[in-house]
Amino acid sequence: MPHFLDICVALIAVELAIVVVVLAVALVKIGQAAKAVEVLAYRIEDRVAGFGRWTNAGLVSGLEGVARFLGGFFGARRRGVKP
Repeated sequence: MPHFLDICVALIAVELAIVVVVLAVALVKIGQAAKAVEVLAYRIEDRVAGFGRWTNAGLVSGLEGVARFLGGFFGARRRGVKP
């Protein structure tokens, strides 16, 4: 009977050690995934900032002016007013 208890305690200790190792590996993998997400977030932030610089450069406002001109031109034709 004492040998049976010794074997059970040894098995429990081995299982506990395996669980600790698996948790440690999982935490390392989670850390790697967090770093990858951080890098991706910085890349997306750069893309968004680049788009903001593009829109602030006046290209969008220039396109808006062209759209207003064309809208006014075609709107006046539709109403029967000569431009």
